[in-house]
Amino acid sequence: MLRSACAADALARLSVLHRACGQILYWDREDDTWIAEWKWRRPLEQGERYRENPLQDLAGQDERELHFAWRLAKCRAVPSAAMKPIERVRPPYLGNILLDVYDQSISLRVIAARLGSVWANTQVGHRTRQLNATAKEDLTLAYIGRSIHAALGVETSEWMRLPFLLAAKAYDLQSKAPKIDWSELPLMYSESDIEAAQAVARDVVQNGWQPMPESSDRDLTWPWAIAPPVVETRFIARRYDRYGNIRWVYPGGSEYWFGHDGSVQQAHLDSDLVVTGHTQISTAGLVERRWRDADGNERWADKLGHEHWTDESGAEHWVDWGGTEWVLLPIGDPLPTRSASN
Repeated sequence: MLRSACAADALARLSVLHRACGQILYWDREDDTWIAEWKWRRPLEQGERYRENPLQDLAGQDERELHFAWRLAKCRAVPSAAMKPIERVRPPYLGNILLDVYDQSISLRVIAARLGSVWANTQVGHRTRQLNATAKEDLTLAYIGRSIHAALGVETSEWMRLPFLLAAKAYDLQSKAPKIDWSELPLMYSESDIEAAQAVARDVVQNGWQPMPESSDRDLTWPWAIAPPVVETRFIARRYDRYGNIRWVYPGGSEYWFGHDGSVQQAHLDSDLVVTGHTQISTAGLVERRWRDADGNERWADKLGHEHWTDESGAEHWVDWGGTEWVLLPIGDPLPTRSASN
């Protein structure tokens, strides 16, 4: 485990700070009237219960506002360097949903979990590949992860949550320095539940770790900002249409451009239908941060964490998390004759 060398617990604490202050500081920079908005207050007109006990609810709202004012002052006092994005960490990719919108709390929590932070391992979801790797180093943390899987109904039924927790407890108490305080487990489960699950837990321990089936998830490298090896290269040309729009032209003939309202439009050779679409162009210009590499060349990352750069000819490159290197050619340059189709 790299826990001592890489300060897993420090990363866990930093993730808590980001979660507590990231969104607050983001809105604080954007708009000084946001404290009064609905996000931080609960209007009295919401719900019938406010009319049942208005004085109690007024007191509760006042308390919430006082607590938030205290929290805001604490967050404003945090050094800006502590909230600055760490360059080597990219946001998680879950379909088209990005969770680290205002900060890196989720990414930092995943890193801390992978490096051995006990707290972080109880806070994050686990992929099967990660759990199999964790089991080689720490069966206590691996079985805690299995219990989370069971609680979510992932691959095993919910009733296995307690047996997996008891298996984790057994391995933890066998070590010279137990990591977990198990004293509150009886508060979560009755004596009869624990007694019934003990037999299953003993079988789990006796049979040893059974490797979980691994899927080919596209974000296996997350949260480290390391692009996967290039498995193919695909080119995108650009041209001006008669309205002055810059169109992205793919080898298959599909074309994409920004409409007058800023939405992505698309057209295809086999149809005159023009619809709102989503493709590589949707991240164009959405720069998360910029920096210069060791050679002094400018690089930047988009909202999905892909690292972009420009070569000597002016073509823009980036590698997606599936291993495809995209090359956006300068306006007017033709597509290579032997490029992959769209």
